[in-house]
Order: sequence, then structure tokens, then C-alpha cells
Amino acid sequence: MKRMDWSGLGQSTTGFTLVEVLAVIVMVGVLAAIATPSWVAFNERQRLNAANNQIYQALRQAQNQAKLRKEAWQASFRQKDGKVQWAVNRDESDPDKILWQDFPGDRISESIQINTGTNGTNLPSPSSGFFRLLFNYKGCPVSASGYTCTNSGLSFPSPETATSKKPRIILSNKNGSPAKRCIKILTPLGSMVSAQDEDC
Repeated sequence: MKRMDWSGLGQSTTGFTLVEVLAVIVMVGVLAAIATPSWVAFNERQRLNAANNQIYQALRQAQNQAKLRKEAWQASFRQKDGKVQWAVNRDESDPDKILWQDFPGDRISESIQINTGTNGTNLPSPSSGFFRLLFNYKGCPVSASGYTCTNSGLSFPSPETATSKKPRIILSNKNGSPAKRCIKILTPLGSMVSAQDEDC
């Protein structure tokens, strides 16, 4: 009968030592700690951009509906139960009669807020429940139905006037990040521009 020689088993020289494994874990942890804040900030900026794009589309949709149907339409925005919501509908000042929508996408409505400070959103607010931008039958932004393109009830100051701001809605992140996005109404005819940060 032939005997097996087991003396070579268990003495392999391939593999990693405990020190090498720990060194790799530490390096991965350091890289993750460096990359995580950048990734979080990137996600927050993306959500802010997506919400700002939706607001721009809502404003344009309300303006187009007003011109198409020859009646006053509005884009409305509010913050309720920790969420920012939007709507496009005919002239309506009762927030309970408006069909509100959440922003599509991953946690966009919960992660942003409407900036309402001293230099924040200055769109008309027909009630304490929401902001709106109303467009008359010609598609001009007005403060109330019945106003005309030349007498809109809104302020459109010249660039030299520092004390007054053009009508705008400003969004920011809830975490206190300085990033901001906004839509500004530039003229009484309803031209709009999207801006960010210090340009808001």
C-alpha cells in the first residue's frame, strides 16, 4: 500500500497577509471619505437643476396655454408637508382647488425648498398658501387677471435699480448649501431666463 505525503499541504505562499488586507481597507476608507462629500454635493446640484428645469417648463406651459386658449393661466408653486409642489391651471387663487404635483425623480421634492427670504422669491402670492405667476390672454405676466402687458402690476426694474428685483422664483437645498437656482422674468412680455447662485 502506497502512503500519501501530506507534509506540503497548508504551506502555500500565495495570498495576502492581514497587514496587507488592513492597508487596503484603510485606503478604500480614506478614498470614500474624500469622495463622499463631492458625490453628495453633485447629487444635490442635480436635484436642484431638475427642479429648476421643471419650474421653467411649468411657467412656459402656463404662458403657452394662456395664449392658446385666450384666457388667464397660472403656474403655481408651494411648499407643503416638507415638499415643494407645482401646478399649471386656469386663474385660481384658492390653493385647495388647484391640482398640485410633486416633482418627478428621486427625492427632489423633499430635498429642495422655495427660498423666501428678503432676497428670495418675489412672485405674487394671492394667499399665504402659494406663489404664482399669472399670464394674461396674450401670455404676458401679470399680478392679477384684467391687467395688461403694459400695466402688469409687476415690477420690471432697469439693471441700474438696485433696490428692486425682477419677478423670480428661487430654489435652494434644505441642507443649507449655498447653491441656488432660479427663474427670472425679464420683461413685461414674459421673456424668462434660468440663473444660478449669485446671479439669482
